[in-house]
Amino acid sequence: MSTVHTCTTPEDGWSLCSHFIGNLFLAIELIAEEVVGDEVGKRRQEKSINDLFAKLVGNLYMVIRRMELHYHYNDAIRMRLILDMVVELGVAEPEARAAIHREFHRARTLMTGYRW
Repeated sequence: MSTVHTCTTPEDGWSLCSHFIGNLFLAIELIAEEVVGDEVGKRRQEKSINDLFAKLVGNLYMVIRRMELHYHYNDAIRMRLILDMVVELGVAEPEARAAIHREFHRARTLMTGYRW
């Protein structure tokens, strides 16, 4: 199985992006839905979301760089658009995650022909 350090094909890159977006968005959603009453809990919740956000951004960036290093520029450009959306919109709000999901599915379908 390919990793962010070993992926070389667009198929691997899109699969990894799908993996990170799906799994980390789910983790963020679960943390964001927790009801916390005190300030310490709210800070802990915010830190957890920020840590997952940083992990998502870093992993997407690594996949994009691997695509560029292996001359898959069109795929890297589409993936970078998704990364830019993640950075600009953030991931704490459900509407932002839904918009990123929609754009990811559109871009992946456009680049690979794979439909869900």
